[in-house]
Amino acid sequence: MKKTILLVLSVIWLSTNEIYACSCVIPKELLGKTIVRAFSQSDLVFVGKVIDKQFNVTEIYVPELDSKQKYYTTIYTFELINNFGRQSNKKEIEIVTTSNSCEIVFQVGEEYLVYSNRYDQRIAFSTYLNKEKVTPFYATSICTRTEKVNKVKKR
Repeated sequence: MKKTILLVLSVIWLSTNEIYACSCVIPKELLGKTIVRAFSQSDLVFVGKVIDKQFNVTEIYVPELDSKQKYYTTIYTFELINNFGRQSNKKEIEIVTTSNSCEIVFQVGEEYLVYSNRYDQRIAFSTYLNKEKVTPFYATSICTRTEKVNKVKKR
């Protein structure tokens, strides 16, 4: 009897929580998109070494919920090795990732080929988070061709 009650309560608890999964929504024919296509769809493409990692928590007022919600991000600082001409005169660049299922977790000390885009609104994968204007920043996710340099195929 206790097991049955526990099972019912677990099902009720799970059914009341919203779960968001990463969906890159990439058509099958574009799954292996070319480097040229990925480059042209990115605002900043570079090779860099992760030299710092900082976690950030911000409280955001969400009108739909009439409450404040926590917004988690990780800010990675990269030492630029090759910036492919899109970001001039910078030796370092910060890349923001959000704490969700699309997040890339970079390792400090490792080198990556990063495809990123510039945003001036919060990246909100939840329908509840508003898209308020913020200081522009670059971000990436698992839906890009971003990869460790030692895993990038030579072509």
